[in-house]
Amino acid sequence: MAAMSDVHELSSILSSLIESVDWAIEEKRLDFFRKFSTSIWEREGGWNDLDLINLQDFFQDVDIPGSECTIEYLLFEALNCEQEGENFIEFVASTGYKDAPQYDENEEINECRQTPLHAVASSGRKNVVDALFKIYDDYSVNYAEPMDGYSHLHVACAYNRLDIAEQILELRQDPDITDRLTGEAPLHLAVFEGHREMAELLLRYGADPNWPCIDESTPLHLICREQDVKWARMLFKICRERGTPVEINAQDCLKFTPLRVALNWEKRDLVELLLQQGADPNLRDEEKQTPLHYICRKRDLEWATWFINICFEKNRPVAIDARDKDGCTPLIVALRRHELELAEFLLGKEANPNLSDNEGASALHTVCRYHDDDEAVAAAKTLFETRARFNKPLPLIDAQDERGNTPLHLAAMRDRPRLVTYLASLVRDTSATLANSNGRTFLHLIGRSRGNVIAAWQISDDHWKRRALPPKVVDARDAAQDTPLHLAARNRSSDAIELLLIHGADPNAANARGLTPLHEILLERSWDQDPDDKSERLAEKFIEVVRKVRKTVQVNAQDENGDAPLHLALRRGKKKAAELLLSQGANPNLANAMGDTAMLLVCNPPTPNEDEALELAKTVFESSQECFKPLQLEAQNRNGWTALHYLLSHGQKRLVRLLLERGIDLNLTDECGNALHQAVFHDCDVDMVKMMFECYQATNRQLDINARNIGGWTPVLLAVHMNRDELFEFLLRSGADPNIANAEGETCVHLACELDHEPRLCSRARALFAICAKRKQPVRIDAEDNEGRTPLERAVASHSATMVDLILDQGPDLSSFLFPTESYLKASWLEVFLPQTRFIMASGTLAVLDRLTERGYELDRSDVLAIETFFSSWVFVHDSANFEGKLYEDKEFETQAKEMKIDGYTSLYDLIQKPVDSARLLYTPMQFYEFAHELDWLKLPRRLWNVCAWHLCERLPRKFFEQSSG
Repeated sequence: MAAMSDVHELSSILSSLIESVDWAIEEKRLDFFRKFSTSIWEREGGWNDLDLINLQDFFQDVDIPGSECTIEYLLFEALNCEQEGENFIEFVASTGYKDAPQYDENEEINECRQTPLHAVASSGRKNVVDALFKIYDDYSVNYAEPMDGYSHLHVACAYNRLDIAEQILELRQDPDITDRLTGEAPLHLAVFEGHREMAELLLRYGADPNWPCIDESTPLHLICREQDVKWARMLFKICRERGTPVEINAQDCLKFTPLRVALNWEKRDLVELLLQQGADPNLRDEEKQTPLHYICRKRDLEWATWFINICFEKNRPVAIDARDKDGCTPLIVALRRHELELAEFLLGKEANPNLSDNEGASALHTVCRYHDDDEAVAAAKTLFETRARFNKPLPLIDAQDERGNTPLHLAAMRDRPRLVTYLASLVRDTSATLANSNGRTFLHLIGRSRGNVIAAWQISDDHWKRRALPPKVVDARDAAQDTPLHLAARNRSSDAIELLLIHGADPNAANARGLTPLHEILLERSWDQDPDDKSERLAEKFIEVVRKVRKTVQVNAQDENGDAPLHLALRRGKKKAAELLLSQGANPNLANAMGDTAMLLVCNPPTPNEDEALELAKTVFESSQECFKPLQLEAQNRNGWTALHYLLSHGQKRLVRLLLERGIDLNLTDECGNALHQAVFHDCDVDMVKMMFECYQATNRQLDINARNIGGWTPVLLAVHMNRDELFEFLLRSGADPNIANAEGETCVHLACELDHEPRLCSRARALFAICAKRKQPVRIDAEDNEGRTPLERAVASHSATMVDLILDQGPDLSSFLFPTESYLKASWLEVFLPQTRFIMASGTLAVLDRLTERGYELDRSDVLAIETFFSSWVFVHDSANFEGKLYEDKEFETQAKEMKIDGYTSLYDLIQKPVDSARLLYTPMQFYEFAHELDWLKLPRRLWNVCAWHLCERLPRKFFEQSSG
């Protein structure tokens, strides 16, 4: 009765709980599991006779969207609900609920179906496996996942449910059913999880021991990685009993065999068993590496010794010289790993040291690439001595890799002096002649290197000193036509240079660029700034050694740029080197391809320094041999420049004086003119020019002050044009002719009239007339340029009233004067953009008209009309009143304008405030013109410049126009 009471109570609680849930909502369903645990499962004392409960009756009216079987759907959801979900699953199993099979359209059981057992693996709820297998206990059907084929048998094997797996297998289910995603059969899972009895069961029921999973690993691969030798013995034993051969050399996706996997995991007993079962110790992996390659890469002498010996015992000889995909043998691999003991062991097993990798590098090449010299020597000795001990052919000392380098080449390139010394004791006479792909022999590399020259010396003494090196060896040419001596000189290797010269190297050999070894010593190198003048000392030693071997240095040899060693020394400012070369017969007058001689280079250094240049120049003068004197100081380069031109451009007075004292000709001209032209052009000060005159006069020579350049410009014309006022006046006082015209017909007066605009300056014109009057030098005031314009016409066209006054004071011929045309005036105004300039030009034009009329000049009626028309269109605008408010209301303008005085009394602000008509009567055009030049526009608001200019133009006097109209 008590049991029946439990069943009724449980039924009541469960029915009430089921009715209270809204099954269409996922959160409510999850809440069901929590309520179920607290109200039913966790009841104190539990429940009796749960098998009397028919769960299907309770859930038959429950409708969950998307589900065919409510209880199975809840089992799936329970797997995601932690402990409450597990409680529900255990409860369902306790009630004796069994899954009903599902049938397809042919009324056959649908084995391709997902059950909660499949979801156990992804959810991790292994505690409910047994409960679920009670629910899904029809083992005649091995349900498999539709997506990947993962079956109930996989689950049983993964969780080591031997009884269930055996029941499934007894019902003749396929033991090799495969998970299509991973390729794993149940046997793979059993091995991976370490379930040995399960693996044995599967094997006995026919599981394929060679079935590959997705990475092509067989169960034997997994055993070698995950398990021990007992597993392997079990596998071999059962398969032998079944008569099923095990593929002992099966390879996975990396081409690893079980033997290679066992080696990777350092399982000696497994390795030994596999070899005993016929494993091939020489099969290659994806990288074409054999097991021995792998052992050598691990730097393991003990393993290599054991492996080779055990293979020998099992009658499985190891391919000692097998090559991987890079062509490396195990010996080369060991040497690359710096494992000398392992290499010695392999050599003892008859490893061939002369086999090369894909780059042609042998074992000896590999050793010669070591960074440590002592280690490289030890490794090389290991190769030679071990082979000698076993009476085997020695490593080939002259073997060349794909770049043509022998081991001796590599040792020299890497500055390994002790290794070079050792190898040199073994080389044949032909070794020195072998060249690599760049054409470089061992001697080239000796010259190229700095650190191994001591070894090179030892080589010479110990090996080659007894025999003379033939010229084809000591002067061998590489691809750039460099000899070993070139490379030694380029790297400034003193000992190597001496060694090569003693052995007969040609000190004057030129390479493809025409450079001799002496050029190479003196060339500037970006990697070597030579702060301690090493190149100078080396040049001195080079010449000394050449003299000792009774040869001569061609100090005037020129390279492809025409540079001799002297050019290079002077360009770098090497005084001692220059002195040495000059004493050896260097020609200071020799020009390079640019036409630069020694003195041109001295006077045009890359970074001008007058003190250094002065010392270099004195060295050239004093050290040059008599046969080259006097020096060609006036030599011109391809740009037409002389040494003096460069000095003037750098402003180096002391050097100019030195050249003048040495007799340089200042009258020598080029396209730019003579020295005076250069002085003006390069902005030399007056003192420089005065010094030039003084030095010339001291030697009773005459300086051509009126020389003309290609454009017809004299120095004085150039001084006017370049605003060199002080120099202009000096040249005039020194006798320059102001009346000489350039190619455009312009004289000094023409240029002054065009360039001088300031009303209170016109300094050049004033100075010109004053100096010429003092010299009683007539000035051609009416000279015409190529366009027929006189200085007065230019002054008028420049709107310079002050200049017009100066010209008129000189008494020009007004009868031939023509006022500028309307088109000329318009063209000049079209180029005016700033409003203040408009005011200057407008006031200047009126002031010029005023000056001309005062001097009695009468304008032609047509000219007056043209000027009136122009001013009406461009100056006297009638709408400026529209802008008056802008000036009158602006406080910033008012403040600044009150500070600007037109005559010392009336301010700009007052002038603007005055009525236009009264303002026109207050001041003359000349006063307006002077005020226009004095007005500081920058103090006024920029936004009002244009308005202010128009107002000022409105207030200009119109007397000229009123008189003309009258």
